[in-house]
Amino acid sequence: MEVNVPSVLFLTFILSTCPSASCVKTKTAILHEKVALTCEKFCQGTRTWTLNDEQQVAKCEGDRCEYADGFENIRISNESSEGRMSLDLSLNPVEFNDQGFYTGNCDNHNCFYQLQVLAPEIVNAFTGDNVTLPCYAVTKKRNTKHYTNLYILWEKNVEKNGEMVLQLKDGTLTYGLIPENRGLIFKDGFKGGDLSLHLFNVRPSDEGIYQCHYSERIEKETFQGVPNSVWLRVQARTFEVKDGDPLKVPVTIVDPVDVTFRVRDGAPEETVCTLSRSQPQCATKHDGRFAVEDATLTFTQVSLPHSGVYFLSNKKTGEVLYIVSVTAAAKESWIRLCPPTLIFVVILHIISCISYPCLRTRFWNLHGFMATWLQQRERRNASKPDETVTYTQVRASVGDVKVSVQVSEEDEESGKTLSTIPVFE
Repeated sequence: MEVNVPSVLFLTFILSTCPSASCVKTKTAILHEKVALTCEKFCQGTRTWTLNDEQQVAKCEGDRCEYADGFENIRISNESSEGRMSLDLSLNPVEFNDQGFYTGNCDNHNCFYQLQVLAPEIVNAFTGDNVTLPCYAVTKKRNTKHYTNLYILWEKNVEKNGEMVLQLKDGTLTYGLIPENRGLIFKDGFKGGDLSLHLFNVRPSDEGIYQCHYSERIEKETFQGVPNSVWLRVQARTFEVKDGDPLKVPVTIVDPVDVTFRVRDGAPEETVCTLSRSQPQCATKHDGRFAVEDATLTFTQVSLPHSGVYFLSNKKTGEVLYIVSVTAAAKESWIRLCPPTLIFVVILHIISCISYPCLRTRFWNLHGFMATWLQQRERRNASKPDETVTYTQVRASVGDVKVSVQVSEEDEESGKTLSTIPVFE
């Protein structure tokens, strides 16, 4: 068995200077973020920090400090109290090889920390999704009917001392932060080393950093699975509908749910309805807008003022279950499709037709132009959705016997002419 000599020396030093194991504080940090090792000690003498009791990483005389090469991300606090300086240490940002055993010393006072650095795998989900948080370990291939010697622990918020999510011990699953109907470890995966956690109907409160531990000797010696942590990020479901159209959102409503609405971030929330598996109870101005049937929440009609963020919360506990972001887009109309320049073209066209006996022919030409312009507009929007086009270039010439009008389309950023369409002559 491989022995980590620095760790052994460090533990030997601790046992000689510390009356109990409680002297060593454990700290978990996330890669590239900030972490503080606080000691709550102030002293007058030299302040030093070492890593694994073999490498001095920082030394301060008064408020003047020196840091070892490769530890530029480390700083000893300059906080003072009654002429004494703080021994606290901070790392920003944390690097993966910053993990280890840290010892702070000043005026014969010691401060001990074991720092663990996590590089979590990111899993993104929308509210209401089912997700899998991966965890793999080398386990003995055994009959899945026997789990008496297998111990698995899933924790959340491990960077804040951790809270139990789910535990398997002596073949029994015990639930912590999540209820039984929303989390599971598939025992059939144990033989292949799959200890992944499956979460159902994800909620915003499920967001956080998870870690799994396992042992085949019931907690006597636990190991981390691979990856060493998982960061679950929960996002709002986003929908875009046309003005006046209905919207169907899949939800699972067990308890009465309050629906609140917010136009934008920072705006006050407005209570809209209370939903249950029966008829929704809504405020007067929202009456008839919602229906719940077959695990589906239906917005019967979405209009432009209804654009915003909707929060569905458990009426009893206040926990947010779903976040739905809704954008109502105005339907295409001739008023929206025709910029002011086209209105000008139509007026000019009518004037020319009054002046000359060609009313019918002129309007057919205009009709053909509109059809051509709309087709080109649709093709351009499909091929280059991010291109911004202005239709403000109109050139008209009036001669003794004819009127000539054409419309040019230009890119707003570059000023490049995209196309020129003759309207009529």
